[in-house]
Amino acid sequence: MDDALILLIPGADRLVALYGRWPSFHDAALLSLSVSAEPGDPDAPTVTIRFALNGWSNDAPDRGALATLVWREVEWLELSGADGQNWAWDMNVERQPDGLWRTTIHGGGADTLQGLSTGGVVVARGLAVLDARFEPA
Repeated sequence: MDDALILLIPGADRLVALYGRWPSFHDAALLSLSVSAEPGDPDAPTVTIRFALNGWSNDAPDRGALATLVWREVEWLELSGADGQNWAWDMNVERQPDGLWRTTIHGGGADTLQGLSTGGVVVARGLAVLDARFEPA
């Protein structure tokens, strides 16, 4: 992801500090997903995903991490392929011309990872990293 975009994401520095750059999310596991549309919440609807990032992919150092991202004022959510392991092939984040954040979680498909993959799209007005830390050794 472009460094200029990273600077626009609140909390992204926490994630960048772990790996020295924005990670690819290759083989990240989606540990939890929540969707909230609480009445009176100006950010609603929100989508929060907690990821387990592995350290053996192309991200260094060779250490796993946990990261929680939140999308605010979600306009589109589409996920598929949940199977208990919920691995993603990778994740791309881009800013659309209309200012919305488009996050694409690429699944590996049936011929990759023996079909054990999750994919989808989140389009929202806001994106933030709530938490990012290495897993206990």
